[in-house]
Amino acid sequence: MLGGGGARGAAQVGVLQGLFEAGIEPPVRVVAVSVGALNGSAIAAYPSLAGVMMLRELWVSTQAMSVFRMHPLGVIMTGLRREGPSALPQTNVRRLVDRAESLTGFMTFEQLRLPLSIVATDFNSGRKAIFRSGDLTPALLATTAIPGVFPSVVIDGREHMDGGVVDNTPLDVAVDEGAKDILAISLMAGAEHEPTPTSWPELIARTLQLTLHHQMLSEYERLRDRARMVVLCPVTSPHATWEMRRVHLEAVMEGSREATRALLAQRGAKLFRHSGIHYLPLR
Repeated sequence: MLGGGGARGAAQVGVLQGLFEAGIEPPVRVVAVSVGALNGSAIAAYPSLAGVMMLRELWVSTQAMSVFRMHPLGVIMTGLRREGPSALPQTNVRRLVDRAESLTGFMTFEQLRLPLSIVATDFNSGRKAIFRSGDLTPALLATTAIPGVFPSVVIDGREHMDGGVVDNTPLDVAVDEGAKDILAISLMAGAEHEPTPTSWPELIARTLQLTLHHQMLSEYERLRDRARMVVLCPVTSPHATWEMRRVHLEAVMEGSREATRALLAQRGAKLFRHSGIHYLPLR
């Protein structure tokens, strides 16, 4: 299960690399939301270290760099001076989705090697929309359509936006689909002693980070009796949501990889015998 978190998705790539390098068995299905769905589509296509290396290439591509060139909240504030509900066109994120699909060579859910469930938000009903079949492109565009930044995506006559709005770490979707053993990578954990925000965008970013992380903790407690859940949480700073410089992304991927390897070296197979939430501090 791969949660959302903007540019924090680079940390997910590092965790996945550490898991595959340690010989952890690949998943039997993937449930993902927002940027996690972009990562998840590659893993569902190639559930191996080769799939992770494709992701590393994707994350340092020009298409990825162009998605968040500035703080998303700054983009929204700029967009308030325009007409319409979104600050940026769909072009940048579509190029990234197209690049991801060109790397895997797969354009539909049915072509993937593993079943994939992508969670988006049905903005008309305010509920989850789960995509499991058909073309990948509209589902990926919908689940990554950050409100106020990118336009909504119309699928079957209904407006869809970022799945993280209603379910940023969809443990419940995995449980409802019958999973009894869940390995999740949740992206919104922060350090215990973050500096006090000094600007309005930093304050909103930190608030959102805390809200989404505690939403995950609440869902974990609610569902832990229905499945064995191991949640890995790379610890990133609030600004990691939008930081897209290559040197930063490389550092996040490598730091997450090393933290995952260190946890596995310490806990071994015992890590997966019981439910638990494990924080991965990045150096």
